[in-house]
Parts: sequence; C-alpha cells; structure tokens
Amino acid sequence: MKFLILIGTMTGNAEIVAEEIDSALAKLNHETTRRDMSDASPADLNDKSSTLIICSSTYGDGEVPDNATDFYNALQTEKPNLKHLNYGIIALGDSVYETFTNGGIRFDTRLQELGASRIGEICRHDASSDQMPEDVALQWLPEWLEEVQKITGAG
Repeated sequence: MKFLILIGTMTGNAEIVAEEIDSALAKLNHETTRRDMSDASPADLNDKSSTLIICSSTYGDGEVPDNATDFYNALQTEKPNLKHLNYGIIALGDSVYETFTNGGIRFDTRLQELGASRIGEICRHDASSDQMPEDVALQWLPEWLEEVQKITGAG
C-alpha cells in the first residue's frame, strides 16, 4: 500500500511521530512519502492509490500549526473533490486546554467536507499524559492498518 504522511507541527513533536509511523510502515513493506505541510498542496491528494495520514499538533486557540496554515486554507479555497481519498488522523494536544487535539480535528472536518473518508478513530495524544506521542501513534497504527486493508482491499 501507499501512504502520504503530511506533518503539521510547531515544536517538532508531530514530525517525530510521523518519522516513527513512516519507519513502521516501511518495515511492513509499504510505500511512504512524508512531507511537511509547508511543502504540500491540495494537488498532492490526487493520487487515488495513496492513503493519507495527517499528523498534526494543535496551536494557540485550537488552530492548526503555522506550517500547516497555508495547506489548510488552500483546501478551503480550492475545494478539491476528495471522494477518492481515505485518510487517518494523528492529533496531538494537551487536555488542559478546551481545544484538545483541535488541530487534527480541524483537518478531519475539512477533509470530510471535501468528500474524503476517515478510516478508524482519530489517534489522540495528550501531552499531559505520561506517554510519548510516538508510542501512542504506534499503538494505534496496527488496528488502523487492519481497517485500511478491509476498506481498500489492499494487502
């Protein structure tokens, strides 16, 4: 299977998570592309054979990170038809804030508005917990991959 991993981060935590997910997928012989959202555009979502993974932290008052803002806004402006797109979300945040994991949730909402289909539950990491974000994401990955395989029929 092919995966596109897009990273929205302020401090680098989401990038570390994405690197670990990328490595785990590669060990399972999946083809991966990992890209910072500052280098991404809605056109990157046109590959019908690829499943998207959004790995995003939350910033400020529940916003997407600075490096993801242009990509997020371009999805709204360009309004691409994403009915072909399956995706998963890894959302990082801190439960002391009302906007816990809202960066990832914003992407989830935007992608669904454009016709994309989320597979599985959103993986949420709480910075107030004693778990590392990459560990939470790696625990989420196997079940999510099983769901991807069921839905796409890919092996």
